[in-house]
Amino acid sequence: MEKRLQWSQQIFYFSIIALVIGMPLSIFLISLSQFGLAVSWLLAGNYKQRLAGYFTGTVGLVFTMFFVMHLVGLSYTTDFKYAFNDIRIKLPLLLLPFFMATMPPLSKTKWQSVLSFFVAACLMGTFICTYIWAGFGTKVITDARQISIFISHIRFALLICMSIYACIYFIIYSNTKVFYNYMYAVLIIWFVFFLCILQSFTGLIILSVTLGIYVICFLIHQKRWMYTATIFLAIITVLIGLGIKIKNDLDNLNTTKQTTQPLPVYTALGNLYTHERFNGDLENGYPIFVNVAYSELDSAWQTRSSIDFDSVDARGQWIKYTLLRYMTSKGLLKDANGLMQLSETDIKNIEAGIASVNQLQGNSISARYHATLYELNNAWQGGNPSGHSLTMRLLFWKASLHIISNHLLFGVGTGDNKLELDKYYASNTPQLFKQFWLRSHNQFLAIAVSFGLTGLLIFITMLLWPATKLNRWSQFLYVTFFITAICSFLTEDTLETQAGVTFFAFFNTFFLFQNQTPEINRT
Repeated sequence: MEKRLQWSQQIFYFSIIALVIGMPLSIFLISLSQFGLAVSWLLAGNYKQRLAGYFTGTVGLVFTMFFVMHLVGLSYTTDFKYAFNDIRIKLPLLLLPFFMATMPPLSKTKWQSVLSFFVAACLMGTFICTYIWAGFGTKVITDARQISIFISHIRFALLICMSIYACIYFIIYSNTKVFYNYMYAVLIIWFVFFLCILQSFTGLIILSVTLGIYVICFLIHQKRWMYTATIFLAIITVLIGLGIKIKNDLDNLNTTKQTTQPLPVYTALGNLYTHERFNGDLENGYPIFVNVAYSELDSAWQTRSSIDFDSVDARGQWIKYTLLRYMTSKGLLKDANGLMQLSETDIKNIEAGIASVNQLQGNSISARYHATLYELNNAWQGGNPSGHSLTMRLLFWKASLHIISNHLLFGVGTGDNKLELDKYYASNTPQLFKQFWLRSHNQFLAIAVSFGLTGLLIFITMLLWPATKLNRWSQFLYVTFFITAICSFLTEDTLETQAGVTFFAFFNTFFLFQNQTPEINRT
C-alpha cells in the first residue's frame, strides 16, 4: 500500500509538470497530463473518504455546480453538437479542482519546481516565437501575433503574465541566491519585451493593471497612505496624458492634408477619377475615396499580385480597400501610375493586411497603437468594423446583451450561444463580414447568454467563494492570478477554448489546494 501511494504521488507530480509544460507548448501534452492525474488519483485509493470530503464541502460543491449547470443546459438547447463540444472543453473545470483538492499537497520544493518548469516552458515558447518572428521559420507571418504557433497569442500572453508573477515570487519570497534573483529579473525584462514583440496590448494592459492593483492593495494593508496617494496621482496623470495624446492623434487623423482644388478629372491614361466628396474617411490625413480609378487599379493590381482585386488580404479585409488606404497613406493618386509606384515590399504589406504606412513606423507597439487609432476613428465615422478587433468587440457585446435581455433568467442553453449570436448578426449587422460572426468576447456575457442571470450568479460564486472560504486573498500568486483571470474575462471568452480553460482551472486550483505560497506581510 505504501509503495502504491509513493507511485501515486510521483505520477501526480510528473503529470502536473507535463501539464504546465504543455500549456504554452502542446495541447496534446495537456490532455495526456490529465490522464496521468486520473491514474495517480486511482492509485491513491481510499476513494470513499476522499469523495465524501470533496463533495460534502462547499468549495467542491460550487465547482461541481458550475459544471452541472452545463449539463442542465442541455435540456433546453437545440445545437447538441456545439453543446457537447463545449462540455468536453470545460471538463477540466470539473476534474482539476477534484484532483487538486483530493490529492495530498506537494512539498514546497516540488511546488516551486512546478513553477520553475512552467516559466522554463514559457521561455522556450518565446524563443520559438521569436525565431519565427525573425523570419527563420517556414510559416508566412502577416501579423506579429501569428508567431504564437502553439496557442492563440491572447492565451500565450496570459501565460507570459503568469510567468512574470512567478519570477517576482521567486525574487521576493523564495530566499534564492542573489545570482538567481538577477536571473529572474532578466527573465521579467525579456517577458515584457516579448509581449511588445507579440503586439499584445491585452497582455501589457493586464500585466500593468494586475501589478498596479496588487501594489495599491499591499500599501493600503500596510497603511502607507502617502505612497498610496502618490501612486493614485501618478495613475491619474498617466491616464489624463494618454487621453490627451489619443485625442490629439485622432484629431490629426481627421485633419486633411489634401488642399489641391479642383480635383483632377482624368487619369494619365485618360480614364475618369471617382471622387466621393461626402465620404470623410481619411488615412494619414488624406481623403481615401477621392482620386480613385477603380478600373485602372483592378488591371494594374493583377500585374503586381496573385491575389484577386475582389478578394481579401491575410487579415480578412477586402484587399481593394486595404490598397486604397495604403496608397492614400502615401499620398498617391489611386490610379495605375500611382499603383506602379509601389515597391514589392509595399505590395507584400498590402497582401498581409497592412493598410497604412503609419503601421510600419516605430516599434511593434507603436504600429499596433496606430492600427487601434484607425479602428476608433473608423467606428466614430460609422465605418465597417470587420477585421477591427476593438470595434468588433463592441458589436459582440451589444449582440450578447440583446440576447440576454430576451432570455433573462436561464439563457439559451448550453449549445445555442453561437446560434443565437449568428441570428442577431444576420439581422442587425449586415456590414459585418460573416467570417467575423464570433462569440461574445466577454466571459461574463458568454455565461449569461447561455445560462441567464441564474448561471451568471453561479459563475461569480464559483469565482469568489473558494478563495474566500480557503482564505487565499492575502497571497501574492493567487491574487495576481485572480486579477489576471478577471481582466481576461472582460475582453475574451477565456473559458471557451481548451487552452483558456486549462489556464484558469489549473492555476486557480493549484493555488487554492496545492498551496505553498506565503501570505502578504501585513506587519
